[in-house]
Amino acid sequence: MIDQVQKLRVILTKTCLLVVLLCASCAAREPANEDGASQIRDYILIELALRRNQDKQAYEIIEQLTDSGLSNQNYAHLVSLLNKRKHDVYRYQLIQRWNDNYPQSSDALLALAKEDICNGNEQQTSSASNAFKNIDDINVLRATMACLNVGAQLLLVSELQAQDANNRTINQLSCHLLARSSQAAEAIRCFEHIGPLSDIRDLRALAELYRMTQQLPLAQQTYEQLLTLEPNDVQSRYELASIYYDQSNFASAITQLESLLLQSPKNRNAQYLLAASYYAERELDKSQIWFEKILVYQPLRNLAFYYLGMIAMESGNTEQAMEFLSSVTPSEEYLPAQLNYWQLVAQDDLMVAINGLYDLLDEQPENRMAIKLAQIDLYNNAGEKLKATQELVSLADDFPTHLRLQVLRMQWLIDQGYVDRIMANLEASLSGLINDTQKRQLITSTLYHLMEQEYGQQAVTLVEAQTIILPDTEKYTLLHSLAHAMAGNFATATKQLHQLLEQNPERHDIQNALGYTYVLEGKQLVTAEKLLNQALDSNPDSAAYLDSMGWLRFKQGDLSAAEALLTRANAYTNEPTIKAHLIEVYQAQDRHEEARQMLNEALESFPDSVPLKALQLDATNLLKSAND
Repeated sequence: MIDQVQKLRVILTKTCLLVVLLCASCAAREPANEDGASQIRDYILIELALRRNQDKQAYEIIEQLTDSGLSNQNYAHLVSLLNKRKHDVYRYQLIQRWNDNYPQSSDALLALAKEDICNGNEQQTSSASNAFKNIDDINVLRATMACLNVGAQLLLVSELQAQDANNRTINQLSCHLLARSSQAAEAIRCFEHIGPLSDIRDLRALAELYRMTQQLPLAQQTYEQLLTLEPNDVQSRYELASIYYDQSNFASAITQLESLLLQSPKNRNAQYLLAASYYAERELDKSQIWFEKILVYQPLRNLAFYYLGMIAMESGNTEQAMEFLSSVTPSEEYLPAQLNYWQLVAQDDLMVAINGLYDLLDEQPENRMAIKLAQIDLYNNAGEKLKATQELVSLADDFPTHLRLQVLRMQWLIDQGYVDRIMANLEASLSGLINDTQKRQLITSTLYHLMEQEYGQQAVTLVEAQTIILPDTEKYTLLHSLAHAMAGNFATATKQLHQLLEQNPERHDIQNALGYTYVLEGKQLVTAEKLLNQALDSNPDSAAYLDSMGWLRFKQGDLSAAEALLTRANAYTNEPTIKAHLIEVYQAQDRHEEARQMLNEALESFPDSVPLKALQLDATNLLKSAND
């Protein structure tokens, strides 16, 4: 009984709404043959008949109404009532009559186009062409074709473009459909082809496409244009800030996010990105404030706990750091939080931390590599070099096809001074790699690390002993020459590099290698400068080329130029050799405090770097001599 009463209430409510609608419609239309009250009665009877599936009776009343004359709006209303599949044939006839009576009505044309499109009628293209001709709202066109999938919509739009290539709205619709069908490159070309964009929807779609395809400068430019048109567009401002963040332009990201949060103070994603930007800028106090704000927001809670733990770690507040890190629940942040937590525990009790990592390994066996590497770091930091090396070698054996791990094992052995075992371990690592490309990468990485750690002669021995990079190749000659240069065999190195450069006069890496070899030898510095200038002209932002030129200027006594070049190189990459060169420049300028500070920071990141440790020894000896 209750259900019947509720159904009756719904019917009465809808009927009342229909009466109101029809009254308004009748007031707007031209006078008809019937009076308004009689027509309202007929509309109510039509809807009731349709609800009761008395279709024949409904059609008869509609015929009477159309014979007496209907307004454009009332045709639209009757068509909307006939929305079920079983009315398709009659609805189509009614729409044709509507078009006959109101040939200039865009609503009638669109209704006919929708019928032809959705039912696959042969005249769908011409029908759509007539309807779309004067429509400048792509949302209306989308709604008309909504019954088709994206591929079918694209096909129809292509046919319309063939008829009218200059119809901007159709072209816009094509661009949006290409974007929806994940054809990003084609969609971008489409938007760029239709000329300067001013429509917000077009610009937003294009900006998203640029972002998706990692064309960040173009995405940035487009979002900036959007904000010029719509300064209060919160989403565009957030996307612009995130692009700045991705480009490590944290100061600009902060400016945008602070502006955004004035408009939308509870935007949690913006709060997180602002906190992360302050963290990247090392403004830890401000970062902490914003991370604390998002602790109340459950989806970002683990991220906030993790970063608050990291901030506390960097601030030296171990107890608070452990509290925050242990609050992270299973999530993407859980593993790094746990690894950092046990790192803090290891400061007081190494074995408790090691056992904690074993428990974590039981809990997350799929992350075995990351956990074992963290365990190796704990051993290494505690001075347990032998255990660290044993664990690393064992781990590399467990993952023989993992190139990065094999590279790490070779670097670790070199850093610990086990250069006498390099060839044997290299052969073991090579045997597990699946193709020659990976094997060449491992050999090259090992050679460069040997040279970086100033084991030049061992690098010569290795490049001559390996059999993967063949002796008659340019790659072999270049590596062999560099190894000889680092070993001090300058005559051999320069002879080979000269021959290689004669064969490849446009190879800027060879120009740099030969120029740097002359700098190391301390001879033919004019020739070295010419070669290094050619290399730098080809790539002014290459850290390697900047380092070579900076070291040349140092050898020439131009300390100011050397500092500028090496500072740029250091900004582009995180290499201990470049840091060592810059520290030497500081020392030569009598900027001993800056040199000491930079050396300490570099040694924290590269505690086993031979060039850095040599500088540390020199500084210690210098201090001892001064005290004596």
